[in-house]
Amino acid sequence: MSVITLPERPQAAGVALCAERSGLSALHRPDCAALLWRRPVPEDVTRWLAALPQDRLPRGRVVIRPAAAAAAVTEMCAA
Repeated sequence: MSVITLPERPQAAGVALCAERSGLSALHRPDCAALLWRRPVPEDVTRWLAALPQDRLPRGRVVIRPAAAAAAVTEMCAA
């Protein structure tokens, strides 16, 4: 499984980066289009994902409102 390394400062305008829960409030700023939350992935989740064949991982790209995110991920995983 490949590891995605995020830059210390996102290149895209309007993208915030935080390492703590308190940083999530940046989403409320009108100039914030997206937020990347850097946090550790639990070891059991990492092992589970690493064991999955790549063709079993969901793929998709959609533009949605935040309230629809959970349903979109669920739908992609089901597909």
